[in-house]
Amino acid sequence: MSDASVSYFTIKCIELKSSIADGYEKDSLERFLNQYISRGVQGPVRYFCGSEIEVYAKIRVVMEFMQQDLASVNEIFEMIQFIELEQWFLDSNTGNVSPGLLSQAISGENRVA
Repeated sequence: MSDASVSYFTIKCIELKSSIADGYEKDSLERFLNQYISRGVQGPVRYFCGSEIEVYAKIRVVMEFMQQDLASVNEIFEMIQFIELEQWFLDSNTGNVSPGLLSQAISGENRVA
């Protein structure tokens, strides 16, 4: 990998805590979050993030757009156990994505409110 590479994160999957708030069904909510977050409002390219903190910020934007209810968004955020990220490396000179891929999980405790 050259010195002219930049990295970005995409979301691989979201997993919720085993005990979630009343009124939600864990499997359905996980499917919903994974489907909408990975697709995004304007396509997955909009969710390429430069840092882990940006990932949570983007998720919040999508959830607020979908839910239109900040209390529900906050409640759902509290139920996130972890988010599995994929970190990609892009050669800024050629535009080629490195075939190497680092998968990592970030805990729900590291999120931004």
